Amino acid sequence: MYICTPNQRQTMNNNYTEHVKHIITISQQEAMRLHNRVLKPEHFMLGILRDGKGKAIEVLRNRGVDLESLRSNLEWQLTKDDAIEECATETQSGFKEKASDITRESDRALKLSQLEARMMRQPSIDTEHLVLAMLKNEKSSFSLIMQQYKVDYQSFHDTLMQIEGLTTSNNDNTSRLREEESDMEGDD
Repeated sequence: MYICTPNQRQTMNNNYTEHVKHIITISQQEAMRLHNRVLKPEHFMLGILRDGKGKAIEVLRNRGVDLESLRSNLEWQLTKDDAIEECATETQSGFKEKASDITRESDRALKLSQLEARMMRQPSIDTEHLVLAMLKNEKSSFSLIMQQYKVDYQSFHDTLMQIEGLTTSNNDNTSRLREEESDMEGDD
């Protein structure tokens, strides 16, 4: 079971829809199923894929992403990453540590999803905001996997705006929220 710090529990209660809370629970189950020791952004996407509902799924389908292929690719990456981390842990400490926690990158994605919802002037955080937040770091393993499917932050955002029937032009709050985002990135 993944342990949340009081700060992470507070983050979880900040306007997340019941759907996203359910996705996070599924993500934890996916991590346990794969015998991963930490909760990564890839687990969030596996949770979204397993759930199969929501705007994030709609955007991915609209972009022509093979969801089954994406699931396999994410699982392969997580299995590979976990094997590497396990070897490193054994080598450094001489024994396997039992760590059940959320990575900084996952915690950051949860926090940034709040800003994504605010930039879209939406009161609640849902799957599309979480995926946008996870795509912010272009060099993350999650973003690199998504790039194989021709999905990056901008393409996901633009497709979401088309589905929502909104324009992709920036509003007055965007620059202020981007500054908040930069401040948040500096805290890491």
